[in-house]
Amino acid sequence: MKQESVYIGIDVAKAYLDVAWEKQCHRLAHDGEGIKQLIKWLKQIAGSVQVICEASGGYERALVKALHGGGFKVSVVQANRVR
Repeated sequence: MKQESVYIGIDVAKAYLDVAWEKQCHRLAHDGEGIKQLIKWLKQIAGSVQVICEASGGYERALVKALHGGGFKVSVVQANRVR
């Protein structure tokens, strides 16, 4: 049986991360503790998780590194190219 893919969108800002999945939206602090909370939450999701976040002038780097370290697939996209 094929495993369902789950896509999570993250809007990265200097002070916070806005995380969207289906009809849920969460705002987390953009610091080490907020990233830990995010990874803990993502690990509870059944299925293969793909995280899509916008390129935000480097603010996304620590997040992307932590997500890769947690075993998640990550895509970094330019917001103006996705529309």
